[in-house]
Amino acid sequence: MNNGHARQLYEVIEDCLDNLHERPKVDNEISPQDDLVDILDIIGNEHRKWLTGLWNQFKLKQEPILTKSGEIVAEPLFWIRVQDGLYACFGKEPPRQRVVQRLEDLGIRLLAVGQEIGGGE
Repeated sequence: MNNGHARQLYEVIEDCLDNLHERPKVDNEISPQDDLVDILDIIGNEHRKWLTGLWNQFKLKQEPILTKSGEIVAEPLFWIRVQDGLYACFGKEPPRQRVVQRLEDLGIRLLAVGQEIGGGE
């Protein structure tokens, strides 16, 4: 290994160690209403009634969708589990076609902003 590669390796290791010791501060006082407001900031306040209806009916998850092995499938704005499967909402920006295909392969439906679940598909 030449000196340049060794130096780069040491820098990466030092960065990892720094991250272990200098963890970022996280706001512990985030409420579910803050999450709702954050989503509305992205999709627009005109969708408040729609989002509140989903919020009251389902548990909105704002985490990546993972396979059983832990691989990230997609990182939607939020997703919900309904009796007939999962729905993922990406806000106003549609996901890449590769992500759409992967979601379809797994039986996960896209949920457009303002779309009703059930009759509105």
